[in-house]
Amino acid sequence: MRSLPWTALAVATLLALPVRAEVTLDRSEGRVVLENALVRVEMRKDHNFQPTVLIDKRNALASQIDDVSYLAWDVARADWMTSGSCDWEIQLRTHRDDEMAWCETTLLKETAGTQPSQLTLRTTVRRNSPAVQFDFHAQFHADHVHSLGLRIQASDYKLAHWKTPWGVSQLELIGRKNRFHPLLGFYNGIALLRQREGPSGGLLLLHNTAWSRVFPTLREKPTFARYKHPTLTSPARCSITLVPFADKSSLAAFTKRFGRPAGVELPGAQPRFESASLSSDDAQNAADKVHDFIIFPVAPFTTVLPDTLPPQQSAGATVRMRACAGEFEPASFAIRAITPLRDLSLATSNLTCRENMIPAEEIEIHIVKVWRQAGPPTIADATLGAGHLVPELLVKDDRVELTGSRPNVRLTGPVATTLAPERTKQFWLTVRVPDELPPGCYRGNVTLTIADSDPVQIPLEVEVLPFPLAASRKKQGIWFKAERRPTQREYVEPDIYRQLLNDIRAHGIQFVTIRGRGMRIATDALQIHRDAGMKGMTIWSSWFPSSASDFTPLRKALETAAHSHGYEQIYFQAADEPNNDERIMQALNHFTKIKAAGGRTFCNIMPEYAMRLGDQLDIPCVGYSNFFGSLERPEPVPRQSSEALAQLLKTHDDVWYYWQCRVEDPRINRLLFGFLLMKSPATGAMPYTYSTLGAEQPFDDWSALQQGQISRAGGGAVYHTQAGTLSTIQWEAAREGIDDARYVSTLENLIDKASRNPKWATATKQAQQTLALVFDQLPSHLYKTVGELSPTEVDSMRAQIINAILKLRGALGN
Repeated sequence: MRSLPWTALAVATLLALPVRAEVTLDRSEGRVVLENALVRVEMRKDHNFQPTVLIDKRNALASQIDDVSYLAWDVARADWMTSGSCDWEIQLRTHRDDEMAWCETTLLKETAGTQPSQLTLRTTVRRNSPAVQFDFHAQFHADHVHSLGLRIQASDYKLAHWKTPWGVSQLELIGRKNRFHPLLGFYNGIALLRQREGPSGGLLLLHNTAWSRVFPTLREKPTFARYKHPTLTSPARCSITLVPFADKSSLAAFTKRFGRPAGVELPGAQPRFESASLSSDDAQNAADKVHDFIIFPVAPFTTVLPDTLPPQQSAGATVRMRACAGEFEPASFAIRAITPLRDLSLATSNLTCRENMIPAEEIEIHIVKVWRQAGPPTIADATLGAGHLVPELLVKDDRVELTGSRPNVRLTGPVATTLAPERTKQFWLTVRVPDELPPGCYRGNVTLTIADSDPVQIPLEVEVLPFPLAASRKKQGIWFKAERRPTQREYVEPDIYRQLLNDIRAHGIQFVTIRGRGMRIATDALQIHRDAGMKGMTIWSSWFPSSASDFTPLRKALETAAHSHGYEQIYFQAADEPNNDERIMQALNHFTKIKAAGGRTFCNIMPEYAMRLGDQLDIPCVGYSNFFGSLERPEPVPRQSSEALAQLLKTHDDVWYYWQCRVEDPRINRLLFGFLLMKSPATGAMPYTYSTLGAEQPFDDWSALQQGQISRAGGGAVYHTQAGTLSTIQWEAAREGIDDARYVSTLENLIDKASRNPKWATATKQAQQTLALVFDQLPSHLYKTVGELSPTEVDSMRAQIINAILKLRGALGN
């Protein structure tokens, strides 16, 4: 593939079209024809009335297409949709009015005991338009078809090029035999040209609405090319527009006229839970106008983008939070500029309550950096279109360009930024409440300083709660890839390694994986772990000599070293995701050696394959979707996986789950570490992965795509710099989720204590009901949860737990 300057195609001259192009519909028993003065589309009975002809009347060439149809991967014949071999019922509807004509073909399949499957394709021609629109609407049952897609086949094209977020990719069609070309970085259109050089007409395919987030594929055959896009989701909708063009100027004009400027519209778009907008300028009070900006508090995990407007009567509102002694707690506020704001900085005072104090040094301020990422904030892999604008990084200066694997970035000191007029910026406060601090309301200020303006005081209040926060009843760990071997990309110096572990502990994580081979490296890493205060359990994730006949000597050496450095238990991971027949047999051999040597075992694995390891696997860690359903699709958990998980929960004391904690939507980390974990039968949560140490260009989310990988470039909850890490909103949400679990555990401990005395039966029952009501607010499927449950509603769930703790403590006499 080669790049081609897209600017050469970006001439936005609209073609001079006929003033009037009447639309007609001709329907007979054997075919349907849709036509206007510019294009003609035919659908024939012998192809199940799927489109097989698209004529550009301004061009003497034959049809621009071979066919447009559905495609299935698990049927007897590849052309099953468009041939007489189709055993589905064919239904046909047509319509014409003054503005358009359309033909709608539905393939229907019904069998006893299942829901019917319907695959509908509507072809539309409009008056005075060269564009032909194809709308796919599929609702299918797995007993009829499991993997479905659309295909558009066309012959005699020599060149294909498509726009990407980083430019244009180009592919010569030279008649390769059965080659598949993933259209990485696909924005929303691909142009098929008749000639490789010189003036060339062709066919523009605009994929304006997609039914999956997977990249489309161009399949090349000796005489034709086939555009394909799959879906596993039912129901699913997809929209394609085909436009013949005569030259590069008409290509640019039609791309602008018929394409979607923001790229492909993806399915399952998540709602933006933002502050309400001002109804008019009158909502600004006099002080706002004097200062030329508006300050308003926002819940920390609410999406705030540059175009977010403040709610009415928000200026001067106090920033408030509640926390226990020893807890880290976030808060945030936003500033909306009316005029340009230069040299903006913030500083905090001490927070005081009588003679007690939260020192200013325990309050960190960051700017929330908003940037464009390659996928939706709920999805870890790269997807179609222009990407999504998301708030993510917590930085001290958002004007600094971030490039390379570990840029040199300031991580401490005051924030520094500017703010353009009619733009909004969010600021993040993290308060560490000192241990043993007496309860009460601690008050102080955040001082805002702007060039050529008087300082402005923003009131800050922290309510310190009158009870200690219990440890989480369940286990929360994370994959940790830092290395002490200098030859590895993930290598870090000892002080940085220790700093990373300190950050992990400060976020409530109980354990991590350890990487490294050789006892010298192992001892070196364990010493840093002890210095950072890590203890309890760990997982050795990268040292298993599979050729060794006896694992006992190494197991004893590693366990002895781990115990001497503060760890009580060590588990060995000798395989990762062995989810096929060949890999599961290798894993069984490895884990059998470890168990025979007296070791404990851990593995990320699908439930049905974990069952095949039996008691050779101590801790199976399955995908989160086996417990809660997928973030990407609303379908229920497959029956085989659900049944295997139920059996694992009976046969194993520990069953954990994992997910990709890099996703920018903070609700996901918070819920999966917190309320969802506490509600579920899982005993632990361990996502992948803490950091971006293995990434070459983590600050360019499309860089992996440009190298041919079908993934996003980052990969971690935090981003590495030369001096440490840049935190993210999703990493702070992980801490809040673990704190949610600790609040639930605190309430559960109180309920357990109160239930032992009959005189507290009423108070105990009320607390139990509150806990049940909080859990009932979580929809049964995670896809539905992220579509319905806002960040402020999750905050409300925490508040309900706190109030229940206070009430039950009151009944127990504290």
